[in-house]
Amino acid sequence: MSGNAILTESAAPIPTITGPASACVASTGNTYTTQAGMNNYVWAVSSGGTITGVTGTNAITVTWNESGNQNVNVTYTNASGCAATEPSFYSVLVSTPPYAAGTITGSSTVCKGSSGIVYTVPLISNALTYNWLVPAGTSIISGFNTNIITVDFAVTASSGNFIVNGVNDCGSGANSPAYNVVVNPSPTAPVISIHGDTLESNIANGNQWYRDGIAISGATTSEYIATIIGTYSDVVTLNGCSSASSNTILVLEVSIADNKINPVFELYPNPNNGSFNIKVKTDQKNECLIEIYNILGSLILNKRESLVNGSLVNPIDLTAAPSGTYMAILRFSDGSVKRKLFVIK
Repeated sequence: MSGNAILTESAAPIPTITGPASACVASTGNTYTTQAGMNNYVWAVSSGGTITGVTGTNAITVTWNESGNQNVNVTYTNASGCAATEPSFYSVLVSTPPYAAGTITGSSTVCKGSSGIVYTVPLISNALTYNWLVPAGTSIISGFNTNIITVDFAVTASSGNFIVNGVNDCGSGANSPAYNVVVNPSPTAPVISIHGDTLESNIANGNQWYRDGIAISGATTSEYIATIIGTYSDVVTLNGCSSASSNTILVLEVSIADNKINPVFELYPNPNNGSFNIKVKTDQKNECLIEIYNILGSLILNKRESLVNGSLVNPIDLTAAPSGTYMAILRFSDGSVKRKLFVIK
C-alpha cells in the first residue's frame, strides 16, 4: 500500500526594514536591517544613496549623497524556500545643512544704553532656527531663533561683530559676513551758567539749547543769549549720542530792548495789589503782545492788544495772583521791552 504525499503551501514572505528614517547628506554608516536567518538577501537603494556594507546579509550600511525623499528596499527567500514576490520599500528623508547666511542689516552705529534696535538677515534656506552671536553687553530681547532680532545695548556694551548662521537637524550652515557695530558712549551732561543775558555750556560742540523743555531752533553753539524769560537747559549730542539734560537756569530778566522801538511802557501803580494799568505809546505800531511771567518763569497772562494812534491804556487784574515779583514784557514784531512788576498784598 502506497502513501499519498501531503503538500503544504507557504505564503510568500514580506520583509520589514528598520533603520533611520531621516538622515543628512554625506552622512555615513546609516544601518538598515531586515529579518535574520533568511537566504538570498537582495538590497537596493534609490539613486541618492550608496550601499557601503555587505549586501548578502540581513543588514547594510548606506551613505546618502543627495537630499530629498530616498528609499531602501530588500527581498529575500525564507527558510521554507519561498521568495518575496516584490521588494519591501522603506522611505528615508535626506536633508542638507542650511545654506550660508547672507548679509546682516541694521544700525552700524549705536549709543551705549540704546534699546529696541533691530537687526535682520535674509531667510536662510533649510534653516529651522538661527544662531546669533552678538558683542559683549548686547542682549537679544526678542527673535532669538529667527532671522530678525531686537537687541538692547547696556551702558557697558562694547563695539564688535554680529554674526549669524542657520541651524537644522543636520547642523549649522556657514556664518554670515561679520557685521561690525560701533557702540559710542553718551556725552557727559553739560553744565550751564549765565553771565548777564548769555548762557554758556562747558562743552564746546554738539549743544542744543532748550527753553521750557522745547528745543530752540538754531541754538546749537556753546553760548546762547536769552531773549525770552523762561527756564533754560542744554543737551549735547556727539557721534549721534545725546547726553542727559544739563542743570536748568531760570531767566527772569532779559536785555532785549530794541532801539528801533523805543516805546513808552509804563505799569502804574507799581507796586500794587494786583490791580494796575498798562500804558503803551509808540510810533507806527498798531498791535502789540503783552506777557506777564511769575518768578518761576511761568506765563500767567498773554494778551494781544490793538493800539489806537500808537497808544494803549489798559487795566490789568492780577488780584488772584500771590504777592511777589513779576516780569511784564511788551512785544512787537521787531523787538521787545520789559518791566518789573511788584504785587504786594
